Amino acid sequence: YQRRVHGGAFLKVLSRRSPILQKLDLSGCKAFSGVGLTSLLSRCKIVHTLNLAGCDQVQDDSARALGQYGGALTELNLTGCTRITESGFQALKGCTQLQNLDLTRCEKLGRAGIEAISETCPLRKLVIHECMHMQDDSLEALGRNAHSLKDLTVSSCHVTDFGIRDLARGCTSLTRLNICDTYVVGDALREVANGCTALTEVLLGGRAVDNRALTSLGSHCPGLLRLSITNAPGVNSDGFLPLSQGCRRLQWVSLTTVTGVNDAVLAALGEQAPLVCVSLVNVPNISSRGVAIMVESCKASLQSLSISRCETATDDMLEAIGKQCDQLRFLSLAGLPSVTVKGARALWDGGALARLCHLNVVGCQKLMSCRDVLRAGPPGCRFSELWTPPPFEP
Repeated sequence: YQRRVHGGAFLKVLSRRSPILQKLDLSGCKAFSGVGLTSLLSRCKIVHTLNLAGCDQVQDDSARALGQYGGALTELNLTGCTRITESGFQALKGCTQLQNLDLTRCEKLGRAGIEAISETCPLRKLVIHECMHMQDDSLEALGRNAHSLKDLTVSSCHVTDFGIRDLARGCTSLTRLNICDTYVVGDALREVANGCTALTEVLLGGRAVDNRALTSLGSHCPGLLRLSITNAPGVNSDGFLPLSQGCRRLQWVSLTTVTGVNDAVLAALGEQAPLVCVSLVNVPNISSRGVAIMVESCKASLQSLSISRCETATDDMLEAIGKQCDQLRFLSLAGLPSVTVKGARALWDGGALARLCHLNVVGCQKLMSCRDVLRAGPPGCRFSELWTPPPFEP
C-alpha cells in the first residue's frame, strides 16, 4: 500500500479526514517529505505516537516539522533516517512531551543533537544503536540533562568509560541499560552499578564485562531481574558467584559465547535465584550435570529454556529436563550434535513436561530423524524445526 500511494498526497488527505488521529505508523514509506509531514501535524494536533522507521527520504525539513508541530508527540521512531543532520536533530527540541525516542542507525547524530533533545524533552526511553558519531561528549550531555531517563540503549557506538561514568553520575534513575559492542571496560561498569542502583535489566558484551563488574552488580543492584552477557572472555565463576548471591531476584539470564561459565556457575544461579527464562548459546564449558543441577534447583519457576550450540550436552541433560521441569512451556535444543533418540524419549518418559507448548530442535540432526518420537509429546505442544527465538518473558 505504501509503495502505491504518493506519500505527500496521502498525508494531506489523511490530515483532512482524520483530525483526531493519535497514532500513525509510516514505517517503510519512501515518498513523503517535510511538506506532507507539516500538513499532517499542523492539522492532527494530538498525534502522540509516530513511527518513521525506514523512511530514508526523511530529511531536516521533516525534523523541523516535527519540532514545530509535534508538541503532543510522546513516542517517535526515526530508525534508519540517515539523511537527518545535526541541524534536524536540534530542531526536535520542540517536541517538549517526547518520552520514547528511537534513533537507531541515525548516522549523523552527534553531541549537538543529543544535547538539544535532552535539554527540553522529558526522555524516559532512548535507543541509540549504530550511530557512528556518538561519542563520550554525547553521554556527558545526557548525564547532565536527562535525569528522568529510565531505559537507555547505547550499542555499537564509539563510547568509552569516560562517557559511561558521566552518564552514571547523572542518570541515576536508570532501570535498563544496554551497552553491548562499545569500548566500555569493567571499571566504568562498577560506577554504573554504584550509581544506578535501580537497575533491573542489564545487557553487556565483549570487554565491557569482567568479574569485578559482576561483583559490583551483585553488591549494588539487588533488584536486578534480567541479565544478558555476550562474547565476554573475561568473566568466570569468580564474578558470577557473588552476582548470584547479591541478585536473588534474577529471573532472566542469557549467556552467549561466555567461555568462563561452567557447572558451578549454573548451580549457583539455579540455587540463588528464581529463574524463569534461561538461554545458553555456545557455552562450551558446561555439562549435562550442570544443567541438571540448575533445572532441579529452579524447577518450580523455570518456564523457558534454550540451549544452543553446546557440544557437551548429552541425553542425560534431556532426561533431567524431562523429570524436573514441570513448569516448562518453551524448550529450544538447537545445534546439539550429541543428543539422540534416547534423549528424545527421555523428555516424555520423565513425565514433567505436561505444560510444554513449544519444542524447537533446529540443527539437531539426530533428533530431527526421530520426528515421530518428538511429536509424541503433550497435547497442544508445537514441534518446530525452524529457529524460533525464546520468549523474553514467558
